[in-house]
Amino acid sequence: SAQIILPVTPDAVQRQELTRLNLSLASWGCPNDPRAFMQAFDAALQDESRDVQALKEWGACTEKWVLAGDLLLDSIQAFITSGSMASLGREELGRVWGEISTVVFKVQYVMAAVEVRLDGLPTSLM
Repeated sequence: SAQIILPVTPDAVQRQELTRLNLSLASWGCPNDPRAFMQAFDAALQDESRDVQALKEWGACTEKWVLAGDLLLDSIQAFITSGSMASLGREELGRVWGEISTVVFKVQYVMAAVEVRLDGLPTSLM
């Protein structure tokens, strides 16, 4: 899963928070390869589509997963705005920001793609 590489820093709080964010990313299932993730998602959607009840349940679980992604993004935003990265040097800050941006893009990409797929299902199934 996609991870934020921890900076070299003596700031224990910063490392702890980034470690917590990485655990959240792994638990949520943030993909390293959004395209491969969506291919697997499409295959699962096709499999679940064979049974209306299974598709309803799968769709409800998938909606919950998307909502959890929103909370994950909120956690990342809270970390960024907390000032926790203020102790990083210019170069290290740029590297961490780049990694966070990449992870956020991947989360938003798969969330949006999943929402598009779910929105394409008949409303009676959701």
